[in-house]
Amino acid sequence: MVKELRAANGLGLEEAKLLLTGLPSTVVESVPREGGAARAPAGESGRRGRAGLVRRARRGAAGGGPGAHNCRVDLLAAIRERDRQALGALVADDVVFNSPVRSYRGRDQVVDLLALIGGVLDDLTATREVETVTFVKGHVDGEELDGVLVAIRGADDRISEITLLLRPLATLRAAVRKMARALAEGGQPGE
Repeated sequence: MVKELRAANGLGLEEAKLLLTGLPSTVVESVPREGGAARAPAGESGRRGRAGLVRRARRGAAGGGPGAHNCRVDLLAAIRERDRQALGALVADDVVFNSPVRSYRGRDQVVDLLALIGGVLDDLTATREVETVTFVKGHVDGEELDGVLVAIRGADDRISEITLLLRPLATLRAAVRKMARALAEGGQPGE
């Protein structure tokens, strides 16, 4: 199956293994297995103004066309810029965020956590997209990390579920410690 995923989607070995071992089965099953082509790497979306992020977040994107790509990039941009207004416009009221530590529910809690993550992860960028999965890279305290961000949309086209998986473990642990300190202090890193 790894070989099929790699051939059908232009994935590297690690990406294919990650899809098979680390994601919900609904995401793995949605990856085309025959004749599908991988999307080009998303690259850096650039820093966008808050009004543009919010406008694009509210507008949303139906289906999996080019607009969906832009909303995933906008999600990353909103996280990176710690833009609570844009994040709030992107996610559903009952959104579920599956973090590397545990799951969180509800717009307010998820928006706060995503904004916090934006303060912990430096240089968060998309490197590739496959269906609802965005491969990401960034840094924590100068150490590189990579992972995937899965954003599932509900019937209203808002994000109803977000899953974030990060590696390597040592860097993930550093990020978790940094987030725990920020939460204990009641604020955001750098504030």
